[in-house]
Amino acid sequence: MANKKLKNKKNCVKNVEFDEATLDGKKLSEVFGEGIYEDDKGSCVVDEKKQDGNHFEIEFDPNKDVDLKKKKPVWKKILATFMWIVIVAVSSVGGYVAGDFIIAKIDTYDPSSIAVTELRDSEESINAWRSKGINSLSAAQVFVVAESNLNSCNYYSMTTKGYDGGDKGIVKNSFKDQDIWGYRYRNGNVGYFNYYSTGIIPVINQTKFEFGGDSFTTYNGSLKADGSTKWEKEGLVRNQEQYEEDMGTLAYYPIDYIVSTKTVIAQSTDGKNGENYSYTISLSPKKAVANYVKKMKYMSGLSDYPNFISIEMKFVVDKNLNFQSIAIKEEYKVNYGMTVTCSGMLQYVFSYEDIKII
Repeated sequence: MANKKLKNKKNCVKNVEFDEATLDGKKLSEVFGEGIYEDDKGSCVVDEKKQDGNHFEIEFDPNKDVDLKKKKPVWKKILATFMWIVIVAVSSVGGYVAGDFIIAKIDTYDPSSIAVTELRDSEESINAWRSKGINSLSAAQVFVVAESNLNSCNYYSMTTKGYDGGDKGIVKNSFKDQDIWGYRYRNGNVGYFNYYSTGIIPVINQTKFEFGGDSFTTYNGSLKADGSTKWEKEGLVRNQEQYEEDMGTLAYYPIDYIVSTKTVIAQSTDGKNGENYSYTISLSPKKAVANYVKKMKYMSGLSDYPNFISIEMKFVVDKNLNFQSIAIKEEYKVNYGMTVTCSGMLQYVFSYEDIKII
């Protein structure tokens, strides 16, 4: 017989009397010394099996883990399950918002990384295309020549309408749709445009230009009750570079996108429509908007530049390559604290005769 002190499962010490067991032919006291038999976690690894009276048989398993945990009451298990459900639900919603916010910050657009001047077609190429017949030109070449003609035209108007000819264009988003409409003209050295957008971000901008050499005066105005324009007495004198930095394009360039044979990624000729010609082009959502996003950010007060996904243009020109209409579908993302996808549909309608001078 040998007397040993053993830890029970409650970490208390008791004296037991037993026939000392052996391990590989040796007594446990010779193998482990005169101590308490426990593993490295302090848990008892000795199983006591009472044979009779005060005699015990010791079975020793060095690889055995002893579970010291008490069983939880059923109500505690139910409460723990409920808490995990709440944590997972809150984490899912919070994770979605936080993740969307992070993506919005990562997925930003930087127009300064685009070499705009390298994207334009050369004047030599444009003049060469202008000298050819319209049927020998691609859709991209036709648009570039028509835009060149528009930029050099001293008398025209451009009205913003709905994609299918309605009074207003629209920008759809997950919050509140934006209605957009406006009017723009040039009459010699005087230019004017108004731009209206109502919805999640209301925008009203009316500007009159007086061109003179390399600089011009900008008069910001507002509408009076009778619908006429009230102009400020003192205008803002800016050179073209200052205006272009804010609005993306020169004051007398009405097309906001950079359209060239280098930014068109898909194109088709849709055939004749009476005396006019119809075409469809798709633009690079990165290269073609390097100027346009400046105007969008400046006029809408956005904290970041919009990030475009796609741009499609269906346009009509006459036989002299003058624009008659440009219908636009565009999709882009903006950051309102979280990413919002917007889908815009609008149309520009051109006139070279009966323009409305305000």
